[in-house]
Amino acid sequence: METIWRKTVELRGRVPRFVGPSDFFLPEEYEGYFTKLETQRLLQGYSLDSIIERLGCDDREPDQARAFAGDRLYGLFYFYRALIGRVSLVLIRNHEKGSYGPWHTDATVRSHLKAVLDSEELSEFDGMALGRFQWICNTIQEKMVDHIARVLSGEESAMEGLEQAKRIRAAMAKDKSGRSADEAAM
Repeated sequence: METIWRKTVELRGRVPRFVGPSDFFLPEEYEGYFTKLETQRLLQGYSLDSIIERLGCDDREPDQARAFAGDRLYGLFYFYRALIGRVSLVLIRNHEKGSYGPWHTDATVRSHLKAVLDSEELSEFDGMALGRFQWICNTIQEKMVDHIARVLSGEESAMEGLEQAKRIRAAMAKDKSGRSADEAAM
């Protein structure tokens, strides 16, 4: 878990500099931001390969920690890294095309958001005018911290143990004909 969290903190520092300020602008203001000379300078030299390198996508340490961190925490980390990469790529490609649409309407981003956020969170995200990138990053980090706290407190394994006990009881309740004990009594 420590490795996954450390890598998450490292990722926060690797978000390309042009992504954060885009949170301050409404979609109709993107063009003004992305056509400024300072922003164009920030965008120079970025490509898919440079984003992959910047975000450490070739780093195997998170993969090696997966067995100890669990799939939930690893999945949140993977989403966090993929989100930063996808948002960066969408903004770069939009800039290259001279089309300055918002990153949060990208079909891939939307699909990932729906997989990670519950309906209430997704509704809150969709209702925001500004600050979506920071909000989603904070929300993912909060989910990670919450999961780590549940694992460290023992709550996570206790819940898994209860679920396993229920499955075992249900399996034991079946008689040889494959019916539950209640069905066999009828």
